[in-house]
Amino acid sequence: PIQVPGRPLRSKDCAVTTPDIDPALFRDAMSRLAASVNIITTELDGTRRGCTATAVCSLSDTPASLIVCLNRGSSTGQLIQASGIVGVNLCDSADNDTAALFASKADDKFRPGMCDEGAVTGAPLLRSAVAGFEGKVVEAKAFGSHIIFIVEIVAVTVADQARAPLLYLNRAFGAFAAH
Repeated sequence: PIQVPGRPLRSKDCAVTTPDIDPALFRDAMSRLAASVNIITTELDGTRRGCTATAVCSLSDTPASLIVCLNRGSSTGQLIQASGIVGVNLCDSADNDTAALFASKADDKFRPGMCDEGAVTGAPLLRSAVAGFEGKVVEAKAFGSHIIFIVEIVAVTVADQARAPLLYLNRAFGAFAAH
C-alpha cells in the first residue's frame, strides 16, 4: 500500500490477493530480469556444497547483510541450514563454465585450486570471484518453493582489479556492456 501523508492506513488498504499466475509465464517474465550470477557455498565437517543462484541481493549495510534465496530441494540450502554459514561468490564474466557446473546436479563441483577457505567461517570462496562474502545465517524462512536466508556478512573480499561480473538474462550467461 502507498502511505498518503496525513491519512492513516486502513485495514482495507493492506489487503493482499494472490491471483492465479501461470508458473511458466512467471518464469518467462523473470528470465527477462538481468541478474548477477553468484555461486553460493557452504561447508560442514568437511562436506562442501555449492550452487549457482541469481536470487541474491543486498539487504543492509549496517549490519552488512544479504538475502539469499535457494530452492527447498537444494542440497546446498539444506547444508546451509545445518551449518549456518554461507559463502556468496560474485562470478567474473569469464566464469560461464563454473556457473554451469554449479548449476548442474554433479556430485563433486569443487575442483582443485578453485577455492580458498574463508578466513572467518570457512565457507569456500572462489579464487576467480569479483567479490566474495562470508556470512552467518541469522534467519531462514520458507516461502513457496524456496528458502529465504538472511545472512549477516562477517567478511568481504574484493578482487585486486575491477572486473566485470557475470550476468544472467534470457536464460543465458553474458556480461554487462556500458553505453
